[in-house]
This record gives sequence, C-alpha cells and structure tokens, in this order.
Amino acid sequence: MNVRFEKLYEETKAAVMRYVSAHCYSITDIDDLFQDTYLAVYKSMQSLTEPIQSSEAYVIGVAKKVLARHYSAVRRLRAQIDVSLDRRSGRGLAEETADSVDVEKLAGDRELLDEIFELVTVMPVTVQRAFYMHYVLEMSFAEVGNELDLSEAAVRQRVARALTEIRRLYKRREQL
Repeated sequence: MNVRFEKLYEETKAAVMRYVSAHCYSITDIDDLFQDTYLAVYKSMQSLTEPIQSSEAYVIGVAKKVLARHYSAVRRLRAQIDVSLDRRSGRGLAEETADSVDVEKLAGDRELLDEIFELVTVMPVTVQRAFYMHYVLEMSFAEVGNELDLSEAAVRQRVARALTEIRRLYKRREQL
C-alpha cells in the first residue's frame, strides 16, 4: 500500500500542486490544501479494490473535493468573523489585517520574505496565484497562463504589478 501511494504521489505531485495553486483563493492555503488532498487520497486508497486508471485524474478529482469542502467552510467562517468585527469595532476584516502589518526596521532576509509574503497575500487572487506559480513553483509565464486560463501577457502584467508593490515596500524600508 505505501509503495503504491508513494508511486502515485511521485507521479502526480507536480500536476496537483499546479492545480491547487491555480484554484485556491489565497496562497496561504496552498500547502494545507495540497497535504489535505494527499491525506484524502491515502485514506481512499485503503478501500479501493480496483487499480486506478488515471493517477492524475484521480488525485485531481480528490483535490477538487478538498478545495470545495475547504472553501465552503472558510466562507462561512469569514462571514461570521466579518460580522463580529463589524459589530465590535465598526471595521471589516481587511482593515484589521492591514493595521496588523509589522513595520519594524529590516532585520534580515527572513523578515523581508515574511513581509513580501504578507504583502502578496492581500493582493488580488489572480496576482497571488501568478506570483506564487512563477516564483515558488518556478513555472514559466506561458505555463502559468495555461493553468490560469490567461494570456502570457496577462500573467506578466500580474507578476509585474506584484513586483512593483514589493519594490515600494522595500524602498519604504530603506528610507526608515
């Protein structure tokens, strides 16, 4: 069983990571959704009696269900959080998050990376996805475009927009 699962994992991990990255609502969810997918695959493989015909199609089918379940729960939770924040302070979740960004002086590469990550997570979802897929998954602009159903130029524009914001952050840090 473990050998079968490991083989399936090795055959499908790149395609599943691309799928999850292209369909998540926030890049902060990617790793958890990827792991949840393979946990669900592992559990489901224990009860399978027939061999899997298409490994990639099978795992991506599981990923679709994991994403749907996760975001259904997340939407309900966010709605409850937004309502409680509005009642308590008159502010929404986005305003609360923006105020909590740490603006201390740059103390090292890790802090800068954390800040860049935080900055990217508040960008539009398509920008987050394009940035993550290009820089973290090391996909070309054309590959990202194919996964996100965008033109290569549109992907380049989104990544450039993210880089412009990151440069602004870095310049502000340099001036402090």
